Amino acid sequence: MKLKNFEFKSLVSDIKKISGKTSLHEPILNGNEAKYLKKCIQSGYISTHGGKYLDKLIKNLKQITNTKFIFPVINATNGLYIILKALGVDSTHEVLVPSMTFVGTVAPIAYLNAAPHFIDIEKEYLGIDVQKLDMYLSKNTKKKRNNHIYNIKTGKIIKYIINVHTFGHPSNMDQILKLTKKYNLQLIEDSAEALGSYYKKNMLVILV
Repeated sequence: MKLKNFEFKSLVSDIKKISGKTSLHEPILNGNEAKYLKKCIQSGYISTHGGKYLDKLIKNLKQITNTKFIFPVINATNGLYIILKALGVDSTHEVLVPSMTFVGTVAPIAYLNAAPHFIDIEKEYLGIDVQKLDMYLSKNTKKKRNNHIYNIKTGKIIKYIINVHTFGHPSNMDQILKLTKKYNLQLIEDSAEALGSYYKKNMLVILV
């Protein structure tokens, strides 16, 4: 999403009018959180394995998301790193990623010496702008013999795209999947902000 000068000034003006503290994701801790945390610490399961609490979390997540496999990690950054590492991402790759996201989405790409390739977002849900990306890829990439595309300016392979469901807003997955098929891209979903969000009755979870 590119803001024109007058739009940017208006946005800054609106931000300045906000008084008091504005939280991005304010936690709601009004239940038994302190009680359960104390029990967890007393049990000794505070690293490596979460004991019965982690087992219960996995069981509940399977039921809520209707997912067969749950692989818990310390945070979404670590999860994305494992996925990219398993896919063989290295310095010869560029990974497409939305221009509006958190550093946790981009850091794993850098850890593997690959290049994050930032792409435009659309205004409504702040997700990938599929039309702009389609136009960009058609002009700036070519297919190799293995049917994967590469950046004609850098020579790097583009095989993977990370879609971020920003602030829990589901992206238009139908359009994104059509695009990935057209350019033979593998899709990774960063749904760290979207656990509990639905797209066409499907719960959003991190997928390859």
